[in-house]
Amino acid sequence: MLHFNRYIKGYTVIAMCALLGKTVLTIYPVDHPIANLFSWMWVIITIIAGFISVWLAGYAGFVFGWNRKARSRYRFFIPISFGVIFAILTIILGVYINAPNFNVPFPYSVPAYLTFGTMYEILLHLIPAVFLTWLISTVILRKQYNKIVFWIIALLISMFEPYTQIGGLKAMNLISAPIDIAMFALLIYASNVTQLALFRRYGFLPMIIFRYSHYIIWHIIWPVVYY
Repeated sequence: MLHFNRYIKGYTVIAMCALLGKTVLTIYPVDHPIANLFSWMWVIITIIAGFISVWLAGYAGFVFGWNRKARSRYRFFIPISFGVIFAILTIILGVYINAPNFNVPFPYSVPAYLTFGTMYEILLHLIPAVFLTWLISTVILRKQYNKIVFWIIALLISMFEPYTQIGGLKAMNLISAPIDIAMFALLIYASNVTQLALFRRYGFLPMIIFRYSHYIIWHIIWPVVYY
């Protein structure tokens, strides 16, 4: 129960970020697909599903919230550093393909990507990683091969974001050359695998700090400075 209460506190912070961003966008709406991607119903359902995943996390071999055994540099410096590095690499590729500004305009970008990033982490990483690891390793294999099962799942679910992102870029005619597609897909895939590695080793909050750091540079600061 003590561990579960600690997990809930960490997740509550995350859930509040999504709710705060969505509330701001409801009061000050902006016409952009990213800002309007998740309805209130989707936000609430996702948060509830996330709470269930939090409950399962302890049974699936996950560290949640802060890993108290990890030093501060692992909690903050490493995820922020990785987030910034991947953001810079994304910027370089964006400049290379001469990508237009498709981001939510500032200052709406702050609540938009706060909500979007939080929802993405819950839907793409927290729920599938925890649930599938629990189902396969804890239930089916009776608490065996936990790490192996997790990494197989992590490598598979990391494919979803590059698949959807590349599909979106192609739909907007922003990318077509096979080499460009391969570079972007590899970068996004590596980003997802890195986040899940942080999740496994240091907890969910370092993983989402990675996402926030990446979005602050790539989706919020860079469009204001460059475009």
